Amino acid sequence: MSAKDERKFMHDLSNPIAIAQGNIKLTLRKLKKDPNSLTIEQIVERLGKASEAFDRVSEMMSSRRQILLDQEEPESQAS
Repeated sequence: MSAKDERKFMHDLSNPIAIAQGNIKLTLRKLKKDPNSLTIEQIVERLGKASEAFDRVSEMMSSRRQILLDQEEPESQAS
């Protein structure tokens, strides 16, 4: 895997992390300021978006892990 591929992966990974972090921080900030500022539906929606973003991160990590394992296999078989 080239350094360019790694930079692209890190960039792609940062987007869903930022989405999740933003939704969680915004929800916490609003609830700390005024516990009644958000409806249950709004809280569920924001936490749902964060959860979906973390699911994407998990999928990306699993895919990357498999790519790395596949790259190691030919080296293992050569021994």
